[in-house]
Amino acid sequence: MSAPTGGAEHMKIFRISKYQYSSTDGYEIESLLKQVYVDAGFTDQSVAVEELIKNLEEKLRHAMIAGNVEDLKELIHDELQFSIPTGDIVSKEDDIEGYIKSLKKFESIKFNSQLIKVLDGSVLTITNATVKGNYLDSDITGNYSYFRLWVLSDESWKVIAGQVSFLSKAN
Repeated sequence: MSAPTGGAEHMKIFRISKYQYSSTDGYEIESLLKQVYVDAGFTDQSVAVEELIKNLEEKLRHAMIAGNVEDLKELIHDELQFSIPTGDIVSKEDDIEGYIKSLKKFESIKFNSQLIKVLDGSVLTITNATVKGNYLDSDITGNYSYFRLWVLSDESWKVIAGQVSFLSKAN
């Protein structure tokens, strides 16, 4: 089955999920998620999770462009291990510090294609994007491939692992 169409339904999923994730009424997360799927009109759980992650990827993209540290902290797992094009592995603290100290600045990030694969207990995203920005005062404008692994942690989905690879200079 396919997901409902249109932006309002996507935001409904995010708001419902956010409310349900923050619920403290003692229900298991799994049963809460099942109710969210039913309430939102989904018959396939993986489609609902895919839509939720798509919204979170978009929220992450906006947070990166705006340097919104609060949203980044919310979306990134405390145990993040992320490989950047230099081969360095950065932690959540390293990543957040880069935004706080303006070591990286994104003018734009345009998603060109995105694969979202719901796995058992996690979600893999592979996104090709055109990026315009600076890192350590060097122009990093180009085409990149982002791999992210999302896990359900502390009642919300967070990126725990990933890698970004440089593909080519942007036209």
